[in-house]
Amino acid sequence: MHRRSPGRAGGALGRGVRARRAARLLGHRAAGLPVVAGTVLFKPLPNGVGEVEVGWHLHPDSWGHGYATEAARAVIDRGFDAGVPEVYAVVRPGNQASVAVCARLDMEHIGRFRRWYDVELETFRLTAPVVVE
Repeated sequence: MHRRSPGRAGGALGRGVRARRAARLLGHRAAGLPVVAGTVLFKPLPNGVGEVEVGWHLHPDSWGHGYATEAARAVIDRGFDAGVPEVYAVVRPGNQASVAVCARLDMEHIGRFRRWYDVELETFRLTAPVVVE
């Protein structure tokens, strides 16, 4: 169990509410048909040693609504609750919108790396909160 940072709802109820809202935010209805606004991912980084990546890809119509931040926060919290010690995000240089998402997630910029993908990427890291019982 991890201590929540300020502003985050805690416990199973808070996680469930955030997960349902994130799911709603990533899909909306247009003309009665479900429309996908984007995706969020939480997966091992390729060629790594167990590092876990959070990422997001949104349709331009969904930019600027906070969807990436909220969905990423929900999967990060779930990962931390499951014992993942830290999470990384990799961003193409110049993608200021994704850099801003990383900042809103309180991720630390740790430099530019070519470690996981065959291209140099800005790399951010967030460490799980300290457990306080």
